[in-house]
Amino acid sequence: MISNIIEKDNTLILQVEGRIDTINSEPFEKELSQAAASANGRELLLDAQKLTYISSMGLRVLLSLRKKQPYRIINAIPEIYDIFHMTGFDKLIDIEKALRNLDVEGCEIIGAGVNGTVYRLGADQIAKVYNEKVPLDYIKQEHDFAQAAFLSGVPTAISYDTVRCGDKYGIVFEMLNASTFAGKFHGHPDTFSHYAKLYADTLKQVHNAKADTNALPSAADKYNGWIDQSGHLYSERERELMHRMIDSVPKRDTTIHGDFHPKNIMVQGEEPLLVDMADVSYGHPIFDFACSTLTHRIYPWLMPENTIHFMGVSADEITQLWWLLLESYFGTSDKAELEEIDKHLMHYALLRYALQPIVLPQTPEEDVQRTIRIVRERLFPVIEEISGKLFF
Repeated sequence: MISNIIEKDNTLILQVEGRIDTINSEPFEKELSQAAASANGRELLLDAQKLTYISSMGLRVLLSLRKKQPYRIINAIPEIYDIFHMTGFDKLIDIEKALRNLDVEGCEIIGAGVNGTVYRLGADQIAKVYNEKVPLDYIKQEHDFAQAAFLSGVPTAISYDTVRCGDKYGIVFEMLNASTFAGKFHGHPDTFSHYAKLYADTLKQVHNAKADTNALPSAADKYNGWIDQSGHLYSERERELMHRMIDSVPKRDTTIHGDFHPKNIMVQGEEPLLVDMADVSYGHPIFDFACSTLTHRIYPWLMPENTIHFMGVSADEITQLWWLLLESYFGTSDKAELEEIDKHLMHYALLRYALQPIVLPQTPEEDVQRTIRIVRERLFPVIEEISGKLFF
């Protein structure tokens, strides 16, 4: 039966409690119909966290409501979710399984970034716990992207389930005795070149994976969307030039990681595993290099003192890694050729940098103004010349 009605913004939540069976299905139907009618255009949610049993008559009541108005079921406990699944009910109505609670108190921290912290849960599992401001929909999207990438052949950790950690949410991954690439690089000059080669091979493996274009977004569309949102930063002419640069990039169905740097990749033995999959998309590899050039080249130049915090390695180490990455990925050790590749990639990194205030709206105003100044000095004067001239 309905134990509580909660109104939140544009949502009406009906909390269903106890057993719904033959005996009480008729009064439940009347109660549910009356309460649902008060939604008045708002999204209707049935919270099933305290629902302990539902019979076939109860399911028919839910089906009857579906004919009158759309709704979703949330927080279905495993026993109730199994009933919905076995009867095929989950094919008719969007049903969300209740998240299990996870306690990470006392767990070893093996990585931390802008969006959250990675904890080791035991010998064979880790949990990525997101900050309070990261919405659950975003986390579930990353879970879906990780699965799509894994099925496409990307070396990503196997994701199990989405969990609740107090007021935060997280994803549990399978992981055995792993550390980040940053941990392999920082302070380890003797093995630096070895892991730099593995690092480059990992990026090539990502780019060799054909993406599921039905499950992942287009990288070009993401960039064009950011440009559309930047009207308060750039003139109409500048936005037109950025659109033209993006539209000139050849279409590909290559998997794009979107945030490839040493802190976002784990190493399990000699096996690389990506754990940050929130920005996965498909398109030309230049979109990966745009972001990686930003993190490996532009950020260490702008704020070398923060490089260790953001990427787990020093500014000198990330610079050394960058040149080894280019050498291995593009198969050349010719210094002049590598410098030309770097120069070409830098243009796309500047475009990505130009859009950073849109990607990260919390960017301080001082940094926003610096970004605009730099891209107007270094990108817009040459953007027409370089558009459509990708070298790979």
